[in-house]
Amino acid sequence: MKFAFAGIDFLGGVFEGLIEAGWTPIKLFTRPCDGLYDHNDVVVARARQLRVPIQLSRLRASDLDALNAAHGRDWALVVAGYPWLITGWRTRAAFGLNIHPSPLPTGRGPYPLFRAVEEGFETWGVTAHVLAEDGFDTGDILAQDLFPLDTLENHETLLAKCQMAAQRLAIGPLGRELPARWRRPL
Repeated sequence: MKFAFAGIDFLGGVFEGLIEAGWTPIKLFTRPCDGLYDHNDVVVARARQLRVPIQLSRLRASDLDALNAAHGRDWALVVAGYPWLITGWRTRAAFGLNIHPSPLPTGRGPYPLFRAVEEGFETWGVTAHVLAEDGFDTGDILAQDLFPLDTLENHETLLAKCQMAAQRLAIGPLGRELPARWRRPL
């Protein structure tokens, strides 16, 4: 399957995992990063290696129109660690999904990892869900990868677990079964 990826290195393993599952990247949407707390060096380098077009500005409706003109609706928009709500994809792409670093519906909203550690959750996870038009992290759940948290869990260990879980989702249920997991609205 062809896909456009919107994200940074935080969950960039999704980009690589989908490629490993046999998907073909058609565009990378990323953003400038500070190089201290957020990075995009790895996804940008991989996109360059594959000669995938890269856009460092916010994804707009006109970008979706251009992908639709080039590929029809035969592609997926995959979002992972991208800070802006993306709307209008339903008429331009076959699939739109977000990879969120929490076991939704718990942890809805921006960067919930600190909450998981501070509140002492016993389990956490990563969720793949339909990219909703009406708000962040509200779409139908497509797949989850849940894992236990250690009593000494910290942000760095949880981040690593989320990154590995996100890549497992990309290689496994998303990369191999997305059309079967998709529920089309009537």
